[in-house]
Amino acid sequence: MDEKVPVIEGSSRDSSEAEQPATDIFISYRHEDAPGRATALKQVLVEHFGAPHVFMDVAAIKPGTNFVKEIRDHIMRCDVVVAVIGPRWSSIMDERTKRRALEQSTDYVRIELDTALGRGAGALVLPVVVDGALMPSPEQLPRPIKKLGEINAAELRHGHWDADVRALIECIEDLVTSPPDAGDDSDAEGGPGTEERSETDDVAGFGAAPTTEPRALDDWIPVLREPDEGHFEKVARLVTRDNSVIPFLGPGVNGVAEPATPTGSALRVRDELAAELAKEFPEVAGADLAEISQHVLVTMGRVELYKALRRMLTTNYPPGPVHRFLARLPALLQQSGHEHAFQLIATTNYDDALEQAFDEAEEPYDLAVYLAEGEHRGKFLHVPWGDEPQVVTVPNKYLGFPVEDEEITRTIIMKVHGAVDRTRPGEPWRENYVVTENDYIGYMSQSPIESFVPLQLLNKLRASHFLFLGYRVRDWNLRVFLQRVWGDQRLGAQSWSIAHRVDAIDRDFWNELIGAEAFDASLGHYVESLHGHLRNLERTRA
Repeated sequence: MDEKVPVIEGSSRDSSEAEQPATDIFISYRHEDAPGRATALKQVLVEHFGAPHVFMDVAAIKPGTNFVKEIRDHIMRCDVVVAVIGPRWSSIMDERTKRRALEQSTDYVRIELDTALGRGAGALVLPVVVDGALMPSPEQLPRPIKKLGEINAAELRHGHWDADVRALIECIEDLVTSPPDAGDDSDAEGGPGTEERSETDDVAGFGAAPTTEPRALDDWIPVLREPDEGHFEKVARLVTRDNSVIPFLGPGVNGVAEPATPTGSALRVRDELAAELAKEFPEVAGADLAEISQHVLVTMGRVELYKALRRMLTTNYPPGPVHRFLARLPALLQQSGHEHAFQLIATTNYDDALEQAFDEAEEPYDLAVYLAEGEHRGKFLHVPWGDEPQVVTVPNKYLGFPVEDEEITRTIIMKVHGAVDRTRPGEPWRENYVVTENDYIGYMSQSPIESFVPLQLLNKLRASHFLFLGYRVRDWNLRVFLQRVWGDQRLGAQSWSIAHRVDAIDRDFWNELIGAEAFDASLGHYVESLHGHLRNLERTRA
């Protein structure tokens, strides 16, 4: 199947061509489908565009690097993504799951194309069919990459290789110099330089349940409105009135980086963890983090699973704008003379970015960490600020949290699914994550909720408004916790969900099943606007 690499006259760059802006190309291909064709094509493109400007994972990724981040970084910098599609490209099955590889959120080809297609006016995607393959239709592709089926494909034929490759190079050069109209996507967020990664994946979906994949960008845009002035005013007044708004941080919060943060240094999100586990343990398979973690647990043991998770979660990534906003909020409220400056903040994330932000702001906080393992499994650990940690063994009688008459007197960070351990002083837990399918089953089967959530916190949860930040309906780990607290009931107070590029399924879930109003907004822009309204309240008060 491998072609002898043709020498195309005039293909190497001469001095005049070298003065032109370089064209960076990313070759996406499936290793099990057409590796020979992809390699032959790469050599021709290298001959024409230069080796530094053509990227193909097998040759370019060094051992020990973060595969997913490396792929994403290259795609975000490139001009054209060439998707090599052979006869088996869309039909290859995963032996363990018995599902098409493309249907799994951790599939690398899907991650590559989802990233490229989500960039709006960024990289141009050019499908190239080889070995007589047919271009898949949009109906044959999962939602995140349906747009690929709407793009005209080039063809590289066995008997016309030289001519077809020459035409492909001309096509690439034409696309770069005169890109097609980006249409509606030209105004979409998520391109190079924006502070938020595409939440079509983050990477590929924060632990997506197999049946709830994100929709194409065209389906996202008109579904939900952005939060208006009335929304911000209402939330700001509730925050300052009686600390009755509980921010609930989801995976999407970790997909938001500060504007000055270097590309690739944002916090890991759930599906990046899943993809990294799948890369580190290639013998396992799964559709989301819980399933992959379960397979690692069964095949390799809990020790290897937790070692891998700890290594991934303890990398020093800076907190994002949502973390920093919450850490600076108590000082802002105190300086403006508000009596209620502290909040209960809940999160299903394992990382300690929020704690890092509070530490940097020199703002005290207590921790309430769910213990997923060990002697006190199924209980919460209270880590008071500047005091010794205590296991809450009798939740309905424990009164140690900084809550007086349901008023919070110091920030409480509630880690409802465990937390990473950096072995810092005051953190007496290790390898503590609700992450495998078994962990979630155990979480659901405990009864009643009062037997493990401290009553001081539970009462606050049930009497507050929620501000869900960065959750999607496919984040079923949140639904597990909500089910434990409220059962089949809707939330008792008006609440809101803020996420970027949500779809109709998310809207229906929040509005109809939970009773929360859903908005579509960039989280970085959202907290910036909320901060502005809080400052306006401060000036009005003065």
